[in-house]
Order: sequence, then C-alpha cells, then structure tokens
Amino acid sequence: MGNSFELSTPLGTLTGTVSVSGGLVTFTMTGATGVYAGQVPAGTQFTVRSSGGRAVASTAFRNHGAYVSAVAHAAAQLSREGRLPAGIKPEDLGRLAARNEQALLPG
Repeated sequence: MGNSFELSTPLGTLTGTVSVSGGLVTFTMTGATGVYAGQVPAGTQFTVRSSGGRAVASTAFRNHGAYVSAVAHAAAQLSREGRLPAGIKPEDLGRLAARNEQALLPG
C-alpha cells in the first residue's frame, strides 16, 4: 500500500493512494466527490512514467482526441444535470482537456 493523497478541484475531490516502483507512479482511487463521483470508481488506477524526458500517463483512451471527446461529452451531460459548479461551463472543461496533454510535458 502506498501513501495517501487528496486532489481537490472546484469540481470535486479524488482520494486514494500513490505508490512508486521502478520509475512508475501509480495512483489508485479510493473515493470521489463532486463531478468525479460515479465517474471514477474506487480501485481505478492511473499510472505515470518518464519516457525520454516526458511524463507519460496511462489511460483507457486510444488517443488524446478520444480523451477530449469523452471529457466534452461528460461535461455536457453534467451541465444538463445541473451538476457543474457555478461559473463552470462545459466548453471550459473541453478546453482544459485539450490542453492537458501539454500540461504533462516538463517545464
């Protein structure tokens, strides 16, 4: 078992454990609130590794475009359900998702 973590955003909170082994960082989710509730089940794992000076995150998406599309669809659904925080628009989340790939690159 690894160390505990909590990631809080204006949209909700993810909690879980993080472990490091052989250059691979693994985040295992144990809880989710806000818009993450029901979207990130307990036990979901995300891994990050270093490759050629870049941080590479594993996902269930076949490419970055599929990820952006999934975020846009989820944001639209959450908006229809009235589950987005005040001031957050679906298109804001889509733009953030589109930039996420660049956010993983080293400074």
